[in-house]
Amino acid sequence: DEAISSAPIMDCAEAMLRRRSRRNFVNRSIAGEQFGYLLKLLCIGMDAPDQNPANDPPIVSCGCLVGSVTGVNPGFHLLDTRNRQLGQVFKGDKRSEMTAICLNQAWLANAAGHFVFMTNLAKLDQQFGARGYRHAMMTAGRLGHLLYVGATALGLGCCGIGAFYDGEARQLLGLNDDSDMLYLLAVGHIKQNSH
Repeated sequence: DEAISSAPIMDCAEAMLRRRSRRNFVNRSIAGEQFGYLLKLLCIGMDAPDQNPANDPPIVSCGCLVGSVTGVNPGFHLLDTRNRQLGQVFKGDKRSEMTAICLNQAWLANAAGHFVFMTNLAKLDQQFGARGYRHAMMTAGRLGHLLYVGATALGLGCCGIGAFYDGEARQLLGLNDDSDMLYLLAVGHIKQNSH
């Protein structure tokens, strides 16, 4: 397991103003410190009171398909937000497979990593009833916004994906039958415009 670190960033207000979906990724590694900063933001976002009522498991789990991050082995990693650590579930760069699952949007393959938000639908239904799914989707969207702002502050691109094949995503990530991926965000270096 790798401890989570931080990285220097631009002013938050400027990052909020510049936040956009950017998907013109170039196949280049991001620094481990940048990756650590994004993980730290997710941990802070998961500390919100509605994420952990009565010390139950989080409504949404966070993970990352790492492809090209300095100092982090390629593979699928889960984020332990309580201990602020990253644990590898399986090895191997699976960005190409996830790209195919996300309706073959080829630009995804060049992102350094794919952050994924997942939930256990059966537990969600038991805990919250019919409104649980909506709550999980809103949580994934809020956490995704943190990634957008954080990536922008680091000078990286970020683009969210909601179109994918559920069953294939579940199989690739090794989720149980009750669990699904809700949202994916690709993060990495992007082509810079020359003015």
